[in-house]
Amino acid sequence: MRKFTILFISALMLASMASFAQAGKSASRANIYVDDFESYANGDFLAVANPDWWTTWTNAPGGSEDAQITNTESSSPTNSFQVDGTTDLILKLGDKTAGKYEVNWNYMIPTGFAGYYNFQKTEAPGVEWASELYFNEDGSGVINAGGEGMGAFTYTHDVWFNVRNVIDLDNDLGYIYFDDVLIIQWQWSTDASTGDPGMLQLGGVDFYAGVASGSGETPNYFVDDLEYIEVLESYLYSDDFESYTNGAYVAVSNPDWWTTWTNTPGSAEDALIVNTESNSPTQSFKVDGTTDLILKLGDQLTGKYEVNWMFMIPAGFAGYYNFQKTEAPGVEWASELYFNEDGSGVINAGGEGMGAFTYTHDVWFKVRNVVDLDQDSGYIYFDDEMIIGWQWSLDASTGDPGMLQLGGVDFFAGVASGSGETPKYFVDDLEYMVISQGVDPAIIDVPSTPIVVNVPGGTTGTATFAVGNIGGQTLNYEIVNSYNEPGTFKQVAKIPAGANTKSNGGVPMFDPSYTPGPAAPANRDVVLNYDGDNASAIGLTNANMWRVSARFPSAMMEQYNGMVLTSVDVFVNDPADGHKIQIYDMGSYNLPGPGELLYEQNFTPNIADWTTVTLTNPVYISGSEIWIGYWMDQPAGIFPAGVDAGPLNLDGDWISTGPGWSHLSDSPDFQVNWNIRGLLTGTAGPVWLSANPNDSSLEPGASETVTVSVDASELQELSVYNGMLHVRSNDFDNAHVDIDVTVTVLVGVNENGEKAFVSVYPNPANEVVTLNSNTQINLVTITNNIGQVVYSNNVNATETKIQLDGYKIGMYFVKIETANGTATQKLMVK
Repeated sequence: MRKFTILFISALMLASMASFAQAGKSASRANIYVDDFESYANGDFLAVANPDWWTTWTNAPGGSEDAQITNTESSSPTNSFQVDGTTDLILKLGDKTAGKYEVNWNYMIPTGFAGYYNFQKTEAPGVEWASELYFNEDGSGVINAGGEGMGAFTYTHDVWFNVRNVIDLDNDLGYIYFDDVLIIQWQWSTDASTGDPGMLQLGGVDFYAGVASGSGETPNYFVDDLEYIEVLESYLYSDDFESYTNGAYVAVSNPDWWTTWTNTPGSAEDALIVNTESNSPTQSFKVDGTTDLILKLGDQLTGKYEVNWMFMIPAGFAGYYNFQKTEAPGVEWASELYFNEDGSGVINAGGEGMGAFTYTHDVWFKVRNVVDLDQDSGYIYFDDEMIIGWQWSLDASTGDPGMLQLGGVDFFAGVASGSGETPKYFVDDLEYMVISQGVDPAIIDVPSTPIVVNVPGGTTGTATFAVGNIGGQTLNYEIVNSYNEPGTFKQVAKIPAGANTKSNGGVPMFDPSYTPGPAAPANRDVVLNYDGDNASAIGLTNANMWRVSARFPSAMMEQYNGMVLTSVDVFVNDPADGHKIQIYDMGSYNLPGPGELLYEQNFTPNIADWTTVTLTNPVYISGSEIWIGYWMDQPAGIFPAGVDAGPLNLDGDWISTGPGWSHLSDSPDFQVNWNIRGLLTGTAGPVWLSANPNDSSLEPGASETVTVSVDASELQELSVYNGMLHVRSNDFDNAHVDIDVTVTVLVGVNENGEKAFVSVYPNPANEVVTLNSNTQINLVTITNNIGQVVYSNNVNATETKIQLDGYKIGMYFVKIETANGTATQKLMVK
């Protein structure tokens, strides 16, 4: 049974909605009345069975105006109510004068019949109509809302569809949707038929057996799964910029919500608080010059959100803003709006130039951006007039399928390319609110406890762990193996080289007068590359710092674990003002591009030729993904980056002209690979670690067991091997979980030819180490790396634990004497 009533708005929620500069989610939809009509008996009169919510036009429950419950048709599971004959049923909505509400139901009209309903401004019907919908027998329909015949639609007989009515009394707006497709929007307070000004109030719904006047049609329809909801728009963040000091930087003053394109608050990208212009009361922030301010929206994956602000562009200037799919900008654009100096404007949303508009200079107006991730829809309104609606996940400029995610707003001092206009605008009274909370995202449940496997030489050992999904959406995960570098050497990460902003940096272009360069060096050891011979060169249309890279995935690199990257070959055509080789670690499961910068080295290139850059500190190959590329500081008018003639490999054309990464081939003119090659030297180690499954999906609430296998066929006896399982998933808050794996292979042989095993775990250890054997351990002696005995004990058992309190970090040697012989093993204390 789903018939229930909930009426609540907490004091905390009201307080948060009334104040500015607030953060924190709260419930945003309250079910006032919900009914699937399953709690009633077949044949019941609805207004008799539930008089709290239902009556009839003349307030005569149980008469010919009342609707009856029926089990002949239903949306779910067995009952609905039927409107035919002289039915004139009223749903009482409470004479609301403020707030935002939804009244929705599932609706079905059989073939050969017509349908109708209307909204009343008062609970006692007959005073004033807000809307009327006529569903004609031929599948057409007409809407009276804000005037007679102001809307039209089509529908399908014998099919249940959802009718959603949204009444926003605070903004005096009404909306009607069929199956989440907007059918009409109008000013709610106007009279349905005349369009004259009327009452701003919500009274009731009239489910009436009505038809268009003179049509001669017969009304007959069914209603099921009705919901009456109050939409409690909950502010995640709101700001009128009055709490800041005039002249302060926005991202410096409020780093929780603001940053800049290159994450440098207080720089020329940051926006200044000013008191020269404001909507209310005295302050706003200004975007001009090189401003590139980011509002961080949190990488939302589900739910419905609104981001709005007051906007003013002075005469003689232009404006611009865009929405980013990710909070770290530069990965993918959702929308771009260009406000030209002549008062016209262009929108890139679902494709370049898909919308147009006009605006007035020197006048503050409201910009509303509604992002419905659950329905994959975006809407933009100026002063509550819809300017465009589109499929949110599409790329703003290309219209290609992209990410379904909300990341941030970029208030950028940008203008249309080639326009020569000057950007300058002001923003005030900003609000970020959740309209409806979406389903919880995927949440991975996986232990990070180290895995210890003791395995005889030449055999295989296994261990298991569980992966679960405790979130609300499908969890996708993969497991990548890596093998630890012997010893303690670890490459120290460098700070990534910077990059300029979008429009100043220009876009890639081929050198129009290019002569291909010489062949690459030959007769090398293992060479990582995707490119063929040099065929052309690419530069940006404007000066900029930018990066190019090739990705070598774990599936390729695992066979080379234990080797080192000793040099990189690149083809540079024109010299830039600076060049750096860059080596990156494995990237994110969720965002395109590499991960941590592992190594960076300046170099001076040969011009129009290959350059071999020998790395001062070779980079260890762990077997996981690695990215090899270079950075350059390019002046305008040159073409530094060499490319081949294709065919394209999508791992060979990565480019970054800002913080984010994308493919050069996102533009169809560029189906080529960068001339980048990495040289590996040394001897590859055995591939001894695997996980099954290593790539899987889990529905909410599901879990599965992962089996970890260790193949010791190529491992040395009396040795310890360390590796790692990287569990990567679409859980944004826990996207990368590392699980250490330690394998002990310690073997002795007795006089009967039987093998005796002694394991030492964990290794490395920091609190206690355990020795375990299938034969008696007589004596254990531990010495440090200069030969001093730090522990000695007669055990006379098959297992013992040794406390490591007071042991210094470093390498120790454990000598284990048994009846079958003596073995010595290294122990790392960390």
